[in-house]
This record gives sequence, C-alpha cells and structure tokens, in this order.
Amino acid sequence: MRTIRGFFAKISNNTKNLSISGEYYNYFKNVLRLKKNDIVELFNDLDGLQYKTKILNVNNKSIDLEVISSKEIKNENPYQINLYQSLIKNENFELVIQKATELGVNNIYPIITEFTNHKFDKKGFDKKIERWNKIAISATEQCGRVFIPKLHTPTNLHDIDINTRSLNFTLCPYSRTIEDIKYQIENHSEFNIFIGPEGGFSENEMSYFKESNFSMINLGKRILKAETAPINIISIINFLKQSF
Repeated sequence: MRTIRGFFAKISNNTKNLSISGEYYNYFKNVLRLKKNDIVELFNDLDGLQYKTKILNVNNKSIDLEVISSKEIKNENPYQINLYQSLIKNENFELVIQKATELGVNNIYPIITEFTNHKFDKKGFDKKIERWNKIAISATEQCGRVFIPKLHTPTNLHDIDINTRSLNFTLCPYSRTIEDIKYQIENHSEFNIFIGPEGGFSENEMSYFKESNFSMINLGKRILKAETAPINIISIINFLKQSF
C-alpha cells in the first residue's frame, strides 16, 4: 500500500477531525485520486509527531479526515547542519533545497557573495521564498521527516554572524581533506557549510574565512558544481557522524 504524507500546520494532539481544502484538496483528490477510507499521514513541523488519518468524506471543495493515531518520528540527526549556499541559477538552487532537505539540513541561508551572478531582488523575493518553501515541504513529505528546514532571507556574506563554537566549513582546492578533520567532525554537534557561487569565492572572501578559523577542505581531485558540492559534503558529514 502506498504511503501518502502531507504537511498540515493545524493538526495537533488534540485534533480528532479536520478538513483540508485548497492546494492539498486538489492534490489529494485530482492528482492522487484519494477516496473515502484511504489513509493519509500528516505532520505539523512542530511537535515531531506523525498523525495517521483516515478520509471520511471527499466533498466538492474539501476533504474530511479523522485522526486515528499519532506516533513520534525519530529520524532527525542528533546534530545540526546549517547550509550557507550562495545564490546560483534558480533551478540549481531549488535542487540544493530539495536534496539538502532529504539529507537532514536544519537551516538554509541563501548568501550573496562578490561573484554571485544572480542578485537578490527584494521585490520578487516573497514569491521566490514561497516556492522554495513548497520545495522544502515536498521534500520533507517525500523523505519521511516531520520537521521542515527553515529558509532564511538572503544575506551578504560579511553580514553573517559567524558562530565560532560550530565547525565551519568552506571548500578550497589543495587544502585538507575530510579525512584530516574527522576528529573535529566527531567532536562537534553543529556544522556550518559555506558554498560559493558558480565562480567560487573571491580572494577577499577566502581570506575572511581563514581569519575566522574556518576548516578549509577539498572534496577530491574533481571540481564540483555549486549545486553538487553541498550534497557531497552533507552526505560525508552524515556518514562520518553516524559511523562514530
């Protein structure tokens, strides 16, 4: 039997019955073609619970559901990963959001750097962040998480308050490898990953990272694209942390 999952902010431990309308109504009724007695699992991004619900009625503009049970989902990482991703081509940035969500990232900070080609337009940002959030929600539904990564407003790199208690990463050719900093990874519970745009970080920005005591690492002999690098390094951190 297929598992249908959805985000619904208004569900809670006190909820017995609920009604869904709008986009989810259209998705459940017309795309998934759900019907009476089908099971839908919902989460609210707040309490870590997944709610098992059953469809009671499919109406003209809404779907009525009954909450059958709830259970705690414990698939979040016991450490925190924050991704500081330079703005890149929109479709590539959306790919990063999707995959970072699947890999357990907690926060995604779009950053503006010297070589950022895709400038931040404040006027159009509301629509863009709405779409980004939809991508994060969809990826959360797909991968089985019950907490959605928080997407933040784009910020200039030099305006970021660097947390020196975290392990801060950026990529640099000819620097240390992940193998060289395995001990640091083992002994930290929060990781900040800074990824540059298509043209990389500038010399001034790399100097800034060094002055801020960043761990400068390389990911091998091949040059990775701006949307591939974060997926790679997050996967490595997950593998190493779960291996200790």
